[in-house]
Amino acid sequence: MSTADEKWWRNRDYIGWLVGESLSTLGTSLSRFAYPLLILFATHSPARTGIVAAASNVGALTTVLVGGALADRYSRRMLLVVGPIVQALIVGSVAVAVAAGHVVLVHVVLAGLVDGAVVGVTTGAGRAALRRIVTPKQYPTAVSQYFMRDMGTRVAGPPLGGVLFAVSRALPFVADAVSYLAAVAGIAVVRRPLGPDPVDASEREPLSRSVASGVRFLLGNGYLRFLAWWAAVMNMLGAGLMLLVILLVRARGGGAAVIGGTQAIGATGGIVGALVTGWIVRRLAGRMLVIALSWTMAAAAFAMSVLPPWGIGAMMSVTAFVAVPLNVTFDTYEMQIIPDAMLGRVTTTIDLFANALRWLAPLTIGFIVEASSARIATLVWGAAFVVVTLLVMVNRSVHVLDRPIVEVAAA
Repeated sequence: MSTADEKWWRNRDYIGWLVGESLSTLGTSLSRFAYPLLILFATHSPARTGIVAAASNVGALTTVLVGGALADRYSRRMLLVVGPIVQALIVGSVAVAVAAGHVVLVHVVLAGLVDGAVVGVTTGAGRAALRRIVTPKQYPTAVSQYFMRDMGTRVAGPPLGGVLFAVSRALPFVADAVSYLAAVAGIAVVRRPLGPDPVDASEREPLSRSVASGVRFLLGNGYLRFLAWWAAVMNMLGAGLMLLVILLVRARGGGAAVIGGTQAIGATGGIVGALVTGWIVRRLAGRMLVIALSWTMAAAAFAMSVLPPWGIGAMMSVTAFVAVPLNVTFDTYEMQIIPDAMLGRVTTTIDLFANALRWLAPLTIGFIVEASSARIATLVWGAAFVVVTLLVMVNRSVHVLDRPIVEVAAA
């Protein structure tokens, strides 16, 4: 980077936001790791575990479009402060219930639903705020660091969550509740306005029309249409694969610590991928990364069906390595395609499509495993990845990603 403006470490607003979000993400990784374990160890039922794992995804889907419209109409700062406070109260209620020894499936499911609903409301505001916090040239770097932070918490979160879970099953939820306050502090230290601009906020079209305009924008763009269906299927299959990691390791005698270690191994590939993202995206077109990730996920699923826990972690590590540069490519294209005044609506519309099927994965996996075995479910998942990959290879819309990302970022 050649100018002071491009040196992200001199951007104090960004540093404050990054620290707060990183601590919050670490806390969330602890509770997300503990939720399915809490039910699996209490009920020994893969199906009930799947229901809990699906709850948060369902909650987010119900509110994500409205959240995007709100982010383009009302204070993004307010949404990003109130949302984490509500989440802290929700996860805190689970911690209290676990500590008191009154774990009820309905309560845990409802907590996941409400927590997911808050995520849906705040997602659009978070995306739009980041674009205000960093400069356009800093954006690809910020996205790379976002995924590095995400993978870093996946490395640290599961082992730490396993240790806390072993000490007390309430501790991961207590830590998550506290971490949400760090997210509030991170937004509080940001000095620059996060939007929307007064001219944008004054255009008070009906909320339903605002939501519809975001959907129309997506459907009118061939690349975004491709991204919507591909991400929907791949996120569903990926979510199922993450649950299969837990069920496969558990079926092979692994406890919470082994499950956490396996997931941590898987996340290390994402950290390495984030470190070399700049080098990769300058040399490989986005379309090649899409095809590479699709085939890698298929191969990983088939291999996981026969590998021990450390091998399962290694396969997940390879997929994470490929996924991070691809996600950076996707986000950079989106920031160039979507105008700021519609950023909340369109990005959350993409999120709705991309996550529309995630809830289905844990439910399907849970019932397949109860009817057969985790190994059979993994083989079924591998075959599904192969079908998706073949569809990608004949899709014309993905060719827009043949344009080098350095041209997109400079546009």
